Amino acid sequence: MIYRELGKTGLKISIIGFGGMRFFNKDEATADATVKRCLDRGINFFETGSYGGGKTETMLGKALWQNCRREDVVLADKATACNLPTGDEVRASLEAALERYQTDYFDVFNFWGTNTREMHEHVLKNGPLDAVLKAKEEGLVRSIGLTTHAQPDWIRDFVDEYPWDMVVLKDHMLYSR
Repeated sequence: MIYRELGKTGLKISIIGFGGMRFFNKDEATADATVKRCLDRGINFFETGSYGGGKTETMLGKALWQNCRREDVVLADKATACNLPTGDEVRASLEAALERYQTDYFDVFNFWGTNTREMHEHVLKNGPLDAVLKAKEEGLVRSIGLTTHAQPDWIRDFVDEYPWDMVVLKDHMLYSR
């Protein structure tokens, strides 16, 4: 497996990562076998969110900790930016995700779906970023990023407005143009 540094995080991740978005509709045996196969092939980057009412986080965490040690993986999760959450809502989402994963920290915590200038400004100025920065100070988060489907010129502005550790873009190797 080839590994590269992830943005400005200092983390070395496999060039192929695992996204557990659809885990909520799988059984535990399938989740366990899938994660084990990923680990056996050198994949060390795992990411999901609270899909299926948080079931994806619970299943991915259980499968990971049955097959590896926490320090062997780079774990990412996210809170939505789409519904313009408060800082308290983001903090509650982060704490609930940590509990479902059965872990003490996220290597990366992203603001998911930061697709408009309004969403980005809200994250920066109305409490969500402050909540995650506080969590970072407390050791619950190591790096902060955003995910976006925004227009390219907006994404450049987002990066100019705040020094995100990483940015996840909408393009995907299986769905690129």
